[in-house]
Amino acid sequence: MGKRKVPEYNNIEHMITGIIEFDDEKCTRCGICAPLCPSRAIVIPPKNANDDKREIPYIEEAFPGITLCMSCGDCLAACPNNAITIKRGFRVKEPYLYHRITQTTKFTYPKKY
Repeated sequence: MGKRKVPEYNNIEHMITGIIEFDDEKCTRCGICAPLCPSRAIVIPPKNANDDKREIPYIEEAFPGITLCMSCGDCLAACPNNAITIKRGFRVKEPYLYHRITQTTKFTYPKKY
């Protein structure tokens, strides 16, 4: 095995960051997903002054094309309306350390033993 390097986490050439998608029809804007996010990637917009409805949550980019999302699935598990899906998983590209994080594009619940 060759020598691996440490990736720069703000370099799109070294890694692919996670992307989650919110279903506008299913999302009730309850805000449960944001405080549960371990990387604090989910942003809940404030309520509009004109009406009482919030905009749909979104993932904030740290750098162009790079989010803080690690596709852990905590938001999916907590969402009462199944309004969140993982669109793209998080992984670090070769030849950098941690070639592939074990997350997949489809969320599955842990096994019960």
